[in-house]
Amino acid sequence: MNYADVIKYYCQNTDSRNPYIIAREIMKNPAINMKGPEHHILIGSALLAAYHNCGRDIDLPEALATMYQRSSQVPIGGCAAWGNCGSGISTGIFMSIIAENASIADEGWRLANLLSSNSLESIVKNPGPRCCKRSGFLAIEAAVDFVAEHCEVQMELPEKMECDFWSGYGDCPREGCPLFCE
Repeated sequence: MNYADVIKYYCQNTDSRNPYIIAREIMKNPAINMKGPEHHILIGSALLAAYHNCGRDIDLPEALATMYQRSSQVPIGGCAAWGNCGSGISTGIFMSIIAENASIADEGWRLANLLSSNSLESIVKNPGPRCCKRSGFLAIEAAVDFVAEHCEVQMELPEKMECDFWSGYGDCPREGCPLFCE
């Protein structure tokens, strides 16, 4: 399976309400590289699955297809070339999907942009070399808090998020990363 199929399959077959757990499990699959554009799809997809599993009435297969179509337009290295991390953008795409954002004049447009902004802020407050895992986990945390506040949906997160993918990433600052664990 390619990474898009792995993400779609896992998201459609989990009952977890925890997007961090969903994303971590998907990231363990060999089809998911240490860094790359698959994270642009993965983060929003994990959020869609958890949101759906919280009892929200969304057509999950359709939402995942929309996530893929939109987020696959974010280029490889967009964080450097565009100045916007694909994980942060993915949270905004997630919000635009659940808000059924059809117009730039509606509240969904504002919320999607605000969530992207919050996610990107969380990512840049934790500097280090480009790391799709760290950025993705931080974007998920920002999105869960945002959705609880603005949509009154409480997805789950662990008490402490941890990342043990460092062995596959020579540039990992290890103890310098807020998510590092051995």
